Amino acid sequence: MQEVSGTEFIWSKWKAGSYVTLGIINHNEIMHKIHIIRKYAIAYCDSLHNPIRQKPGHKCVMFYKDGLTFWSHLTNKEFKEVFKD
Repeated sequence: MQEVSGTEFIWSKWKAGSYVTLGIINHNEIMHKIHIIRKYAIAYCDSLHNPIRQKPGHKCVMFYKDGLTFWSHLTNKEFKEVFKD
């Protein structure tokens, strides 16, 4: 997975999708479904570089599944745990 510019995380590049698209019903399931997040994650940036939705202490992660490109946030702690390898 590559780090990309925050300008990649804009609404015109987002196609309807969310963690639910990955089978993650609520944020509490993230740490139990790390393998799914790793499988579909394609890019990330520090949330402070996102021109649309900045969330201090978070990373924006872009996903691609079933022809949909979408993104969401992980806390820096979650990101570090999910992508520690």
